[in-house]
Amino acid sequence: MTSATSGSLTYTYLSDGTKVSAVREDGSGKRYLGSAVYSVPESGAVGGSETLESVAWDEGRIFFDVEAAVDSTGGGLVVLDSIPGIGCYRDCWYVTDHLGNVRSVVDISASLAAPQVVERNDYLPYGTRLGVGNAVLESNHYRLGGKEEQTFGSLDLGKVDFGARQYDPFTARWTAVDCLATLSENRSPYHFCSGNPIIMIDLTGLKDTTYVPSIDKGVLDLPNTATPLEINNIPNPDAYNCHSFAWESSLGDPEDKRNLQLVQRGITKWDENPDNNMSDFYQLSSDTPNVPGDRVLYYVDSNGNGAYDLGEEIIHSAVVYEVDKQGYTKTVISKRGQMGISINHPTAPTFYTHANGYILGPKTSRAYFRYQGEGQAPSIMIP
Repeated sequence: MTSATSGSLTYTYLSDGTKVSAVREDGSGKRYLGSAVYSVPESGAVGGSETLESVAWDEGRIFFDVEAAVDSTGGGLVVLDSIPGIGCYRDCWYVTDHLGNVRSVVDISASLAAPQVVERNDYLPYGTRLGVGNAVLESNHYRLGGKEEQTFGSLDLGKVDFGARQYDPFTARWTAVDCLATLSENRSPYHFCSGNPIIMIDLTGLKDTTYVPSIDKGVLDLPNTATPLEINNIPNPDAYNCHSFAWESSLGDPEDKRNLQLVQRGITKWDENPDNNMSDFYQLSSDTPNVPGDRVLYYVDSNGNGAYDLGEEIIHSAVVYEVDKQGYTKTVISKRGQMGISINHPTAPTFYTHANGYILGPKTSRAYFRYQGEGQAPSIMIP
């Protein structure tokens, strides 16, 4: 890819499309290894060697900032534990809007007395950044959609790499033809978000979709994990459901009389109700931070007291999979009846929540539980 004023850039990819490197004509550039990005010096540079530029984490990046020692009295950044003229690494949290755009960068480095907002971003509808009056952190290259800006030293391509394609916010167009263009022949193969970037998102550069808050908070269906009750009209002894998955290591409770009819058919790993297998867990108060492994009960709060009480109708069970820094649950993992295992936001539509009428059935509340028994909590079995 070439810039009219600053030179060219050569990309290297693996066969599956994973970006390996981006190199300028002088040999300098970046190398990508998982969540880590390395800065590569120009060929033949004295003492030149690769340095770690940044590492991504769930809510932001840790990256090297050569400007970290600017005097804060001049409106710059607060001085950190850095070597003068060399800089240091910043642990930064990205505050994003509903489309995934980074609106604020908050430095949460341990050496600071309190978190510091070091960058603020506002955007025009198609992604051009409005820089007037807003601080900018030169070492940060992740803004629009949380994707990497193609800036390499003095070479600024003015593009943003979404994965499958690169995007030009100035022209509001992709730089390559849509490989799925035949699915929407009434639109330009270069269109961005169907001309409606306020409510549409494109996570990879392949296909835009309407943003739905709950759905777009991390949804993953694990393949080949469905266990139907019957296969070719023959009972499936390996069938299990959400309660068995969350509370009984996917082994079920064949001794519970409520499962008798299924057990008589040879289906022993299914559990109709887990309330007799929860004694080693205690219910958390609403202000207790969650941790991965906590259990989640979706139930009908018939008495309206905000807590699960024995005898109330249980709709679904899940396990906390990810939490944020404040202890709020980001994703849960569960088995959806005869269907497969999914990882998704706890209030995702069609996920047993009856949130705003997404599915039929009673309105559910959520209660969280933590293991307090001897030894290890029941295992989460993923085929």
